[in-house]
Amino acid sequence: MDDVRAVAAMLTRRQVPDLADEDGRPVGEVAATWYRDVVTDTVRCPYRDARHGGVMNRSALRQMGGVWPALLATFRALGGPEPRVIDAFRAALVGISAPAAAHVAHPERPIPNGLAALYKTSLGLSQVTAALLLADDGVADAPLSELGDGVAFFRFLDDGRWLLGEEQVCAGSEAMIVEAWEGLLGRRGALPPSPPPALGAPSASRDTSGGASATRPTTSGSSGLSQTSGSPGGGGALPPSPPPAFQATLGTPSPSDAGIVLPELAELRHERWLPVAHTLVGAVAVAGLAVGGAAAGLEGWIGPRGPAWTRALFSAPGRGPEHARRLFARGAIPPSVEAMITMPPASGVVWAARIEEAVNASY
Repeated sequence: MDDVRAVAAMLTRRQVPDLADEDGRPVGEVAATWYRDVVTDTVRCPYRDARHGGVMNRSALRQMGGVWPALLATFRALGGPEPRVIDAFRAALVGISAPAAAHVAHPERPIPNGLAALYKTSLGLSQVTAALLLADDGVADAPLSELGDGVAFFRFLDDGRWLLGEEQVCAGSEAMIVEAWEGLLGRRGALPPSPPPALGAPSASRDTSGGASATRPTTSGSSGLSQTSGSPGGGGALPPSPPPAFQATLGTPSPSDAGIVLPELAELRHERWLPVAHTLVGAVAVAGLAVGGAAAGLEGWIGPRGPAWTRALFSAPGRGPEHARRLFARGAIPPSVEAMITMPPASGVVWAARIEEAVNASY
């Protein structure tokens, strides 16, 4: 289990964004420490939504476009035949963990572009789904379809300003975001313009100051799909592929990618380390909520120096450690995380040690 421990360690030390992919780019793009050492194709966002005019990373968009059919097939496989909200969250955890697992398995190799693209599409998804899970009891076990189709999901993201980062906006088109959500739902093709159901109810109302919403964390950048675009008020069905104007930017996917799950992910046997990654998220949530999101003693876990996937966990006020149970399906909370919830108050340093203990108990 040493490789599983190594994956968990990388997730907590902000090492994943700094890994290099096959293009010689940092997996985490603008979140990486060496992002400014590489040439990046950035443009003003042309999408007619909240991102319009923001800085957009076209290099990241091109990478995603090159493996797009395989990414969609991967999301369909990870979501399962009858996906619940918790299954979407766990699919995102696979995506943000996969580069770490690839590096542990083959430290001498760059991260495959398919896994780098999966990371980009999954990072924002992990934050959005974490916020949805924490919004209320029972959300984890709800069918994912109850949150609406891909059109509703895009509108939710755009209205809640989830597609805006501190430095960049999400590069994925509206059609790509719709397709990614539909992939999680197990569907293919264009959708009819149905009204948004549960996603229109919000736990994430827009901040009138123009900043992040109550449940949307501030992100350091947004190269992937969880920070996007389109025309939120549009009534027509979306095309089942990126708009024609972007075809040259996206490139042509390899024929071997069509409808096939990323082979690099299949080789990593994510079922081995996903339970540990999920336990880690739950333990960090308990500790961070116990200290009110204060970073003192937990600097490597939460706050500006913590991993990006933790930011949605502490973005809403009035939550305590017990709310971390919402990040798990009914009856599936790890005993080590449950034990943390019942522990007495302590300093951030003590909570950091308890996180380590909870994760070690999950192997």
